[in-house]
Amino acid sequence: MGASNSKHEKDIAYIKEKNQVETIIRLVDVCFDQCVTSFSRRDLNKREKVCTAQCVKKFLEFTQRIEERIEEQSISERHKMETRRNEEIKNHFENQN
Repeated sequence: MGASNSKHEKDIAYIKEKNQVETIIRLVDVCFDQCVTSFSRRDLNKREKVCTAQCVKKFLEFTQRIEERIEEQSISERHKMETRRNEEIKNHFENQN
């Protein structure tokens, strides 16, 4: 049991890390496409810096909100499943008597 639990935890850690990398890649793609308009300078100009900062902030807030909603839905589903399971147990014991 311990070995499979450890593998499960490693799998979850891998998936989380992969999702974080994919999120960063999407962030860079979105904000670069929206904010960087010229390659005439080595550094970003002021408008590009402001745009990038706002884009990153909005992207991270949006991503955080999505994660919160997923967690809320997960908690709600677990609660529903526990309620159903408790009802089934209750009905089982009531039917035995």
